[in-house]
Amino acid sequence: MSKGKRYRTESEDTAAKKKREKGRRFASDEDIKEKFGITDEDDDKENDKYVQQSEIRYEKRRARRQKQNKREIKISRWFYYIIGLLLVAALGALIFVGLRSCSTEEVTDWYNTTTKGQGIGDGFPAQIVGNNISVGNFFSVNKDVVAVSDTALLRLNTTAKVQLNHQHSYNRPILKVAGDKMMVYNLGSTGYSIETNEKIIRKTDAANNIMAADIAENGRYALVTDSTGYPSQMTVYLENDQEQYKYSFSGYYVTGIALNHDATGAAVTAISAENGGIISAVYLFDFTKETPTAVLTYPDTLITGVEYSDNGTVVAVGDNMASVIHSSTGAKVDYAYQNRQLSGYSIHGDYAALALEPYDSASTNQIVILDSAGNVFASLDTTEKAISISLLGDTVATLHQGKVMAYSVNAMRNQDTSAGTAVTAFSVQDAGSDAKALALCDESSAYVLGISEIRYLRL
Repeated sequence: MSKGKRYRTESEDTAAKKKREKGRRFASDEDIKEKFGITDEDDDKENDKYVQQSEIRYEKRRARRQKQNKREIKISRWFYYIIGLLLVAALGALIFVGLRSCSTEEVTDWYNTTTKGQGIGDGFPAQIVGNNISVGNFFSVNKDVVAVSDTALLRLNTTAKVQLNHQHSYNRPILKVAGDKMMVYNLGSTGYSIETNEKIIRKTDAANNIMAADIAENGRYALVTDSTGYPSQMTVYLENDQEQYKYSFSGYYVTGIALNHDATGAAVTAISAENGGIISAVYLFDFTKETPTAVLTYPDTLITGVEYSDNGTVVAVGDNMASVIHSSTGAKVDYAYQNRQLSGYSIHGDYAALALEPYDSASTNQIVILDSAGNVFASLDTTEKAISISLLGDTVATLHQGKVMAYSVNAMRNQDTSAGTAVTAFSVQDAGSDAKALALCDESSAYVLGISEIRYLRL
């Protein structure tokens, strides 16, 4: 008979558990040091060694992470470098195509104007430099306002950022502008200067007193001066200041000159006396020929201005009529003002805008647009006298006492006069009570010249 397994009772389990707990003991740090012969100095060294190893492992991990990040950044930068180089190459190709026919000087001026001539100004109104700007010395060119005062030549962009501010000492300054070229001469004296936004190309004195002058976009220019033995003499210069052409006028005193777009020809206005009255003449020149190609006369008319239109026709504007002249043939079409007189004119593109005022109260004020053939393209009767007029694209704007009124040229042309409805201004803006001149910046904005400041208006 086998002996069976015996199980403890509950009281025996409890007694055994108490005995085990009573005999259990954990070793302290001091017991361990004493058992293995470890001193406090050895313990400190071991701890320092462990800390140093931990720091070394941390530095190695950080170095590996930095190396990996640098590799990623390097790859990212190379990507952007490649994209940037492709963009620069594309832009360079476009610039090369556009400027390959330009001279080194023209390319330099383009670069300077593009990189240095831009910027944001303090906004309008802008105070003029000097004491006064004459109405005839106030222009808008390529959206900039260009003016010459009694002391300085000034050019501002649409934010009133100063593009040019050059002092002069001329007592009767006259301004001529063609693209980025600006010419200022001292009427009745010898001084003149030619400038761009970036530099003074030429500042010198003519041999004789200057009666008129003009400049073309390519830098060629013409001076009309008094001369021994002749009332007037015209000298045309190349852009390098070399003399290109010379002509002496007999019997007429020159009052104005306009060069064509490349300075290969010119239109010159002159005046003389005839039968107790005055007579004006327009001389047409081709600089490959020694004498004028045509001389047109206008009895009892004072020609006050002459300009070339874009298609090469000449527009001569007088006090009682305007004449549109074909520059090659000398054929002309005259437009008489009838019972009105000129109060202002503006020439842009192939059109000329005339502001006419009546001699008496029985007639109305009028805006007339002439095309390059001398025909009336559009006209509009107005109730108020215009003291200044400006034409650009489809907009013709007039300055009245304290306000600017802007009209659509096409709306004027297409108006139905038989219905008795007149075209109204698409914009009327306050110009200031001292406003005396107007120049359109574009078809929806304009510069206004006041007595002491220049203003900018949204139309």
